[in-house]
Amino acid sequence: MEDDSQLLDLTQWDYNDLDFRTPQLSGIDSRGVSFASVSPSPSGQRPRLPLLQLDDWDPDGAYDESPPICVHYSIEWKLQLRKGRLSKLTNDTEQNLVLAPGAFWETTLEAKVDKLLKQKTPPGKSYVPEETIVVVSVTDRSERDLTKRLDEFNIDWELAEEQLGKWCPLFRTGKKLRIDISFICMYVCMYVCIFFVRGAFGPESPLLGHRTC
Repeated sequence: MEDDSQLLDLTQWDYNDLDFRTPQLSGIDSRGVSFASVSPSPSGQRPRLPLLQLDDWDPDGAYDESPPICVHYSIEWKLQLRKGRLSKLTNDTEQNLVLAPGAFWETTLEAKVDKLLKQKTPPGKSYVPEETIVVVSVTDRSERDLTKRLDEFNIDWELAEEQLGKWCPLFRTGKKLRIDISFICMYVCMYVCIFFVRGAFGPESPLLGHRTC
């Protein structure tokens, strides 16, 4: 039979002297552990990785952290000319991009496309933007591509960026994000016509007129 004298009588203790904290193992410092940092969000999903805008982007940054701290994607683009039939003038690939597509277009790609259009076309001939085909895709067979056709080079970059953001969970699992862009320009020939009209500058004054074929 147990000796009741050995039992702890809590009524003889001051409540403030009792320590109800979880005991710690010796030699382990638990101060550096943050349970809030490892616990899942209320929705059970990790926060969406950002597409870096100009204010957040460091052009000299490596951005090769693992796990990544922002979305990475690539752009494959081609410049095509329409003169009767469609022909490819040039193409290029922009790899491992972290700057948002709209910002990358403004800082880099727009000037590159314009420069190549002038370099690759014959002198004296004029080509102007006709339309742009944009395809946003991910290397996951369960996801369908997003395809948009836009007039001239007026690209809805916000739509492309939104789609990349939706595929952020797939990017975390190792899937690749890509934007394919076809810049299509059409040939414009200009005829210079001289019209002679009567007016205040003399009996017959020449006026120049242009016609697009």
